[in-house]
Amino acid sequence: MSSYIKFYDEAPMWLRIVLSVFAIFPFLYRLFKVIIDKAEKTANLVYLILNVVPIVGTIIWVFDIIKCALKKPLPLNFSEVFGAEAKPAEEKKAE
Repeated sequence: MSSYIKFYDEAPMWLRIVLSVFAIFPFLYRLFKVIIDKAEKTANLVYLILNVVPIVGTIIWVFDIIKCALKKPLPLNFSEVFGAEAKPAEEKKAE
């Protein structure tokens, strides 16, 4: 799983766009990330589940292609889709 995540993160832009056209590859990327994170982040888990809903999944699929074209990592939750950076857990506890 971690080798697939590393491959996807380090892939050239054109390959990431091609893989994003086939919605299963970004879905697997998110699935593996959630498994590795052990679903500690609820937002990531909800985003992964919404990938399976047809209408929402199509919208997320379009966002994946756009993010890959902009040479940005695949978003793992809605805050990353719209540009807001998710705060690490340590910073949230400090506030």
